[in-house]
Amino acid sequence: MYQIGDYIVKSTDGVCKVEDILHLNMSGVDCKKEYYLLIPVGEKAEKIYVPVDTKTNIRKAMTEEEALKLIDKIPEIEEMWVDNEKMREQRYKEAVRSGDPESLISIIKMIYLRNQKRMAQGKKR
Repeated sequence: MYQIGDYIVKSTDGVCKVEDILHLNMSGVDCKKEYYLLIPVGEKAEKIYVPVDTKTNIRKAMTEEEALKLIDKIPEIEEMWVDNEKMREQRYKEAVRSGDPESLISIIKMIYLRNQKRMAQGKKR
């Protein structure tokens, strides 16, 4: 569980600060369920409510040290290559939904290598 003041990454909204943990008093919403009140960094007017028990689309934001370690590790991360186009699309979507930084780097590396290969063959990206 995240704490008030934590910074998290929400896959569709970017970095957000946990402003509060509360129960919503709205019709059609379970008033016993807890929610994070998230404020996107740089978007102070926007408010996002996410159930505390959610398991997808949010993760703790990396510290500077963690980010630098990940950058150093990039050469070791293998590209996510899947020959079957439908399976490739599914794996990419799963990786993006997970928000896992290493999976995202794996996709980026594959796209870069694919583009390099296509350009070498005289094809458009």
